Amino acid sequence: MYRARPLLLVTSLALGCGLHGDHFYTLSVATGAPLAQHPLRVGLGPVVVPAYLEAPTIATRVDPNRIEYARYDRWAVPLAAEVRRVLAEDLGAAGTISVVPYPWYSSTALDAVVRVDLLAFESDTSSTAHLDATWSIADPKTGMVRSTDRATLTEPANARTPEATVAALSRALAELARRIADGLPAAASRP
Repeated sequence: MYRARPLLLVTSLALGCGLHGDHFYTLSVATGAPLAQHPLRVGLGPVVVPAYLEAPTIATRVDPNRIEYARYDRWAVPLAAEVRRVLAEDLGAAGTISVVPYPWYSSTALDAVVRVDLLAFESDTSSTAHLDATWSIADPKTGMVRSTDRATLTEPANARTPEATVAALSRALAELARRIADGLPAAASRP
């Protein structure tokens, strides 16, 4: 009997762990429009995401010096790849920008190159999304930086749930894309 108790405890722990399944999330994109006849061709990248966001679980900022990672709420793909994908789709959502993800061939015809450094991308304990990013817009031929900017954005969540938090993060990323698009040069007329 004495040996059965440890086995019972291990079995109970194993069964208890199976009661909670992981939940997987992706960011959503803004609604897109068909591409214009001569869209602006933008090279997007690199898009740099801070190392603390490499964890597969959703990050919550508890205080200025502490992050907590969700136990069961995970990103369906690495967040860096997800941010790059959604930012590219959000930039193209208006239909006037054609995005070429980094890296591209040196022969690719581009009108501008955008580099993005995400400094923060998390929620707080009230599920409000926080995004802090810098970006530069450069000439694709010379590499000369035309402009740089920074945005610190907050987006309240509609509820204190992981789904609402991810939706708020998606809206913040869409706003970043809008601000980047506002700083891009006008599309050149091409045949």
